Amino acid sequence: MASIKQYSLNKNLAWNAAGYGIILVAVLFFIFTIRPGHDWGGDFGLYIQHAINIATGAPYADSGFVLNPKNLFLSPHAYPPVFPVFLAPVYHFFGIDIHAMKVAGIIVFALFLLLFSRYARNRLESPLLYVLLVAALAFSPSFWESKDRILPDYLFILLFYATIMIVDRLSAVKQPFVKQLPTVLLAALLVCLVYGTRSLGLLIVPALLFHDFVRFRRISRATAVIAVLFVIYYFAQNAALQIDKSYFEALVQVDPVMEGAVPDDVGPSVDADTAGQDWLGLLKENLSILEKRIPYKLEVYARILSKYWYIGRNDHIGAILFFIMTAIALYGFVAKISRSPSFGDYLVLSYVMVLVVVPFEQDRYILPLIPLYLLYIFHGMELVYGYGVKAGAGMVAAVSYTHLTLPTIVREC
Repeated sequence: MASIKQYSLNKNLAWNAAGYGIILVAVLFFIFTIRPGHDWGGDFGLYIQHAINIATGAPYADSGFVLNPKNLFLSPHAYPPVFPVFLAPVYHFFGIDIHAMKVAGIIVFALFLLLFSRYARNRLESPLLYVLLVAALAFSPSFWESKDRILPDYLFILLFYATIMIVDRLSAVKQPFVKQLPTVLLAALLVCLVYGTRSLGLLIVPALLFHDFVRFRRISRATAVIAVLFVIYYFAQNAALQIDKSYFEALVQVDPVMEGAVPDDVGPSVDADTAGQDWLGLLKENLSILEKRIPYKLEVYARILSKYWYIGRNDHIGAILFFIMTAIALYGFVAKISRSPSFGDYLVLSYVMVLVVVPFEQDRYILPLIPLYLLYIFHGMELVYGYGVKAGAGMVAAVSYTHLTLPTIVREC
């Protein structure tokens, strides 16, 4: 019996070592393929200026940026503070060194891969599919392209999945509330940090309430404490920086740059000068356009996600892979949420609902969903293979080919 246990332990260690080895190779690959300079999107400049202000003791929002009241979609007057706090030590030691800031971001991505590999190991039964999932994620063209942008995407995703894991731990371990309190406080801190990195983190508390109500038919003490502490942080951050006020005013304004890029009847028509004055009218207007906006946004994000499967040789093959893999992902998602749900499964639903409601979109908004999207695909493969269908092996091969040969990365290098 001891020898069987030892064999099992050694086998698990071998699979885990393979996963960690893939992460190490991927991180080195990311670092050695960093491109010089930066694209000319303005977001990175504002984040760096906030970091400089933190490092030098200047007022946080004193960036020199002049807010255009007629084009609020361009940028808020200030961005959330957690990512600039992360960048401030890099600026302190290296100055405005774009390369150093990119390396710092890649280190954060490496931490995320280590964290997610543990999460995936607990949610997949097949160690082979676990290793393939780690490889697919570590060498994802979407994340590889993000390494050259000094933006909070990596940090947001790390904190996003850390929150998922700590909430899962709270749900799984049955202890008296007093013994859970340190973990609850850590979860509350993570929720605040996610929101302090990107305002989309605001959806975590509603997702927590949704998770508790569906799974337990009640709101747990832990969730109540997390929600109260988050509300305190929310008002403190917005009293100091008024970030969400800028975002809300942008939401209710038609963007002159994007005008004509989306159908006229899928965005609000409230002028910035009247933003905040006619709340009821704004609510009625947005409710009236949701019927048209939601299908439009689903199409937009499906198109964005479908790029993940294009291999640079034949877009038709990529489209076929996208539809097949997404069907498998939906199958895996339904199986997971009905049999062994994670808070991440409920958070995915909340995140998608937000994306299809807000009247603007960016490719990088989909990044936090990709790890779970891949996990659902591989879990779906487990189920298909478990039923003895040979297509399961073919899908493993398709995913391996699409990601491990890195056609997109090779083409861009």
